[in-house]
Amino acid sequence: MRRATAVALALLMAACAGGGSDVGLDAAGNLGESSYNLDANMPDDADVMVGERRDARSRAIAHVELAGAYYSQANMGVALEEVRIALKADPGYAPGYNMLGLIQVELKDLVRARASFERSLRIDPRDPDANHNYGRLLCQIGQVSEGVRRFLAAVQNPLYRTPARSYAAAGACYLGGQRAEEALDMFQQSLRIDPNFVPALLPAAELSMKKGNLEPARTLVQRFNTLTRPTPESTWLLLRIERRRGDAVAEAASTALLKQRFPDSDQAARLTRGEFD
Repeated sequence: MRRATAVALALLMAACAGGGSDVGLDAAGNLGESSYNLDANMPDDADVMVGERRDARSRAIAHVELAGAYYSQANMGVALEEVRIALKADPGYAPGYNMLGLIQVELKDLVRARASFERSLRIDPRDPDANHNYGRLLCQIGQVSEGVRRFLAAVQNPLYRTPARSYAAAGACYLGGQRAEEALDMFQQSLRIDPNFVPALLPAAELSMKKGNLEPARTLVQRFNTLTRPTPESTWLLLRIERRRGDAVAEAASTALLKQRFPDSDQAARLTRGEFD
């Protein structure tokens, strides 16, 4: 009887303190440990702030993912709105500014895109995706050296999953800047990481051919044609390599393929005019 009275009194006191709903008995009929500490489940200001930050970050992540989905569907208006919602929820979420920069590039707003990538990288300087995307923009506006520096910053991150992509992009950037030797080195770096990285194969083959390295060039084009269907570009390049190698039979095979499959291509027109170089 005394035990029941004590339990009832403890429950009443807890309820008066505002914690009655959290007070309970264990299997033995004793008050649980938390019942003695009525403030144990009451969050302090710091806990509230942490919870709010977590909620804000979760909202930002979700809206940036939605923005990426709309971006991939070329729906830039909705993608832009989603990323704005994300950054309003969490202004410190670096991938949000990276996504915003990508959208602004598509909208030809390069000045704002540059500012967005730079803000993303101020928050997270090692983010490989932001470095890669900023590198692409810099190369697009003719800042070759700075663009390549960004690609190399991306590949230095050990958690980056696609370094072959950034090396190939650096090669394309150097190529656009008429720096063939450096471009070939970057394409070769890409192919050392992933020998089947398709975007690097034909540029590496073209540059190797121009240096007189015909066998490696031929191998790269053949690998390209194995991994994907032959294109006018790959067929024309292989034709020219075979011509330089002096293999008349192989050259004739590529000539026939170019005429039959791609008769209206620029490459077929160059063949007709005899413009092999």
